[in-house]
Amino acid sequence: MRIRKIIKGILSSPSSGITRSAVLAFILIASLAQAAVPVIARPGSLIYSLSRYPDIGYAVVPAGGSISFELTLTGDPGTYDLKVVGLGGKMIPGEWFEPASVDIPSTGTLTTDITISPPAGTSSGEYKARLKFSGGPGGEGDGLEVYIFVGPYAPSRIELTPAEATNVVGTNHEFTATVYDSSDEPVPGVTILWEILDGPGSFDGTPEAVTDASGEANATITSTITGTTLVKVYLESEPSIFDTATKTWTGGPGASIVISPATTSI
Repeated sequence: MRIRKIIKGILSSPSSGITRSAVLAFILIASLAQAAVPVIARPGSLIYSLSRYPDIGYAVVPAGGSISFELTLTGDPGTYDLKVVGLGGKMIPGEWFEPASVDIPSTGTLTTDITISPPAGTSSGEYKARLKFSGGPGGEGDGLEVYIFVGPYAPSRIELTPAEATNVVGTNHEFTATVYDSSDEPVPGVTILWEILDGPGSFDGTPEAVTDASGEANATITSTITGTTLVKVYLESEPSIFDTATKTWTGGPGASIVISPATTSI
């Protein structure tokens, strides 16, 4: 439109001195210049849509275990390779993810399970990364932020040992409580509480402890009188998870009287 206005002005000006041939040449050059502007077709970027992540909320994954979530990818059909980008802190390495690549079909949509598997021996803590799929015919898109916490599963049960024992009054007796997850693996770092439900005796120190790397915590009790003591141990965070044990206290060796000297005369 602008070119047409320029040409009209030139032709309507009697003093311009420009011939119609020159004007036509100008029109041709201008048209070619406009046609030379390229039209760039950019491939569409992938769209990442979570169907679920994860079922249990914030992902807690035990070292040597795994967790999966469902991901829908929308984009140009083709093969894309997985890659991860750090978000600061501990990064989820790419080798923890499966699959390593995906194939988006001709429909342009793929729904697949993504699995994260931290190997055995991985130190506890939060790990995070931005998950992307790249290298295909379409752009990789913004990706997806993924956060997990490597650590034990939630406590499932507690076991108190020995379940029964006998001690002489005035001596100490030690109980050991072990916390397990649903896979019967020990759970460290759990606060447990001890309580005497019935019978004589008292705890040596505070009846509270935190399980060690083996999922264990100890408590010592003693009594100055005979009888049977019923002891309970339970999780501070979940009192419904508990166990009990009994301790029987007996008297010491029988008393004796010694007469000295053994003989005498009057």
